[in-house]
Amino acid sequence: MNKIKRFIDEVVAEMKKVVWPKKQVLWASTWLVIVITLVFGITLGLFDRLFIFLLGLVF
Repeated sequence: MNKIKRFIDEVVAEMKKVVWPKKQVLWASTWLVIVITLVFGITLGLFDRLFIFLLGLVF
């Protein structure tokens, strides 16, 4: 039981050291991840279509 209490105390102590991002930075980062994910997804989808088309011509 002492190990669990010590673990929880250490977790709380470490969480107090964390510097959380400001709301504006968090939203900017979130939108950046969404946009980059969409761009890569669309790019991969287009390459997939291109390869399917090219393989259809060959086989």
